[in-house]
Amino acid sequence: MPAQGILEEFNLAATEIAKDPSRIHLWQPVIAKYWPTLITSCQHAIDWSDTLLRRCLTNCMMKDEPDAVRVGKIDKVANLLGKQSTSKSHNRHISQDVATSLGLSVVRLEEDNALQDLVLTLHHALTITFAHTGAVKIIENHKGVAYVQKMEIVKAG
Repeated sequence: MPAQGILEEFNLAATEIAKDPSRIHLWQPVIAKYWPTLITSCQHAIDWSDTLLRRCLTNCMMKDEPDAVRVGKIDKVANLLGKQSTSKSHNRHISQDVATSLGLSVVRLEEDNALQDLVLTLHHALTITFAHTGAVKIIENHKGVAYVQKMEIVKAG
């Protein structure tokens, strides 16, 4: 769920209604679709995502950086990648140059033929799977345990 987008929309509604109460009738159908606890759940999802980002960068990619340097780099990464207001989209492409300028460690596929072959093989396998099955989401761990979410395909006729 686009938690940050939902919160931004909710805050926009609150601001517009506070400025001009006659706008409540425009926002009421939108806000009526929100279930109880949605706003709180969105905030929890955002907080958890930020915690995971910071923990992973601190304990893995940037673990050898001095604290003062690491905190600054992580803040820059979190501000670009972890906020919809700056990235504008969850699936927005971030170039290798931008990622590197943020302090992220980037392996260029073109410089590692074995890695490039593995990534492209996986990409092609998933592309074919999604195109020819009802699968819409696949998550698999390093132990071969997989979760596959499927969409039921109903043929008319």
